[in-house]
Amino acid sequence: MNKQTIETLLPCGEINAIPTKELLNLTGIKTARDLQEKISHERARGAVILSSSKYPGGYYRPSECPATARSEINAFVRTLQNRARNTCKIARTVQKSAITVPSEQISLFN
Repeated sequence: MNKQTIETLLPCGEINAIPTKELLNLTGIKTARDLQEKISHERARGAVILSSSKYPGGYYRPSECPATARSEINAFVRTLQNRARNTCKIARTVQKSAITVPSEQISLFN
């Protein structure tokens, strides 16, 4: 892929989302993991790249209609917040379980 960003390749609106496989073909990026990393870097620099897991799923920019864009952004943010909550919950559970693990087992991980 040349200097073109992923954001500029994406259509507006969830209904037009580009599935990962198709975006891999468009960009020439080899793996979904590498694509996610590139998208993450673009997002960190301010790109508004949304994603949806609703069939068929994929990546897109917010709709050009302000009301729809607001709805799409809110849905995406809710998804991120839910993932974050679940990740924190799992982290707390694992951290609590470390208290009950015998010290000789803990030393195997250090």
